[in-house]
Amino acid sequence: MVVSTRHLLEDVPWCMVFVDDIVLVDKTREGVEGKLGLWRSTLLHIFLL
Repeated sequence: MVVSTRHLLEDVPWCMVFVDDIVLVDKTREGVEGKLGLWRSTLLHIFLL
């Protein structure tokens, strides 16, 4: 999964991946929602292949 989501990772503390959690941080709600959308579409793509 790390290889598949590498393009989503940013410098800490803006994105942190734990064993079963992902923490998304941004300065605005819209920024967090945008990051969440990217993660959702990427994970759906990975698991639907």
